[in-house]
Amino acid sequence: MLKLIECNVPIWQQLEVEEALLRVGEGSWCILNHGSPPAIVLGLSSLLQTHVDLERVQKQPIPLIRRFSGGGTVVIDEDTLFFTLILEKETNPHALMHSTGELLAPAFAPHILCVEEHDFAIQGKKIGGNAQSFCKGRALHHTSFLWSWKKELMEYLKIPPHQPLYRRDRSHEEFCGQLSSFFPSKQFFLTKLTEELSHHFSLERASFLDAQSFLTRPYQRRLQSLALS
Repeated sequence: MLKLIECNVPIWQQLEVEEALLRVGEGSWCILNHGSPPAIVLGLSSLLQTHVDLERVQKQPIPLIRRFSGGGTVVIDEDTLFFTLILEKETNPHALMHSTGELLAPAFAPHILCVEEHDFAIQGKKIGGNAQSFCKGRALHHTSFLWSWKKELMEYLKIPPHQPLYRRDRSHEEFCGQLSSFFPSKQFFLTKLTEELSHHFSLERASFLDAQSFLTRPYQRRLQSLALS
């Protein structure tokens, strides 16, 4: 059984619930979310000064969030589509990355979804960044899909010092694709994802409030809101 949530909440609320579901949750869950206000989200070990143009943040403030999971630094907005699986299983990062790619690939047909190191890509361009976390027999995979993006938001990010080989030193604008180039609407794409999930899981619809109930349980929280000193 996979409990499926479709919601429209800020990314902070989604990440807060994801951490609770991973650390103290029960059962398997999937979250499909879009419509979050702009924010910059950093991986658990990402250095703020290395990945973010701090002068730009000071001039044009934007929320800075450090998620509890790994992965790189992303800038998100209302056109970012979030897909998260929280599963009751023992696995490892490589296996989870590739099994999730294989699970989702048919939803992208006739386009070919490729796993490129820690990214999902189509035609050599990144269309999704991934983050993972593992806890006591539970595993979490989080994807930020780029439906579209704004150049002025991308300018908050520096070129990362460690790049996947397929990036080939391309700028953010040259490197990042847009799912809107391949699908007629967000809802069409989300429906295809849901249909593909139904081929592999018995789905049960759930509400965001159902997932929020786990926030009252005690656990060590690593999600952080960052502020410039």
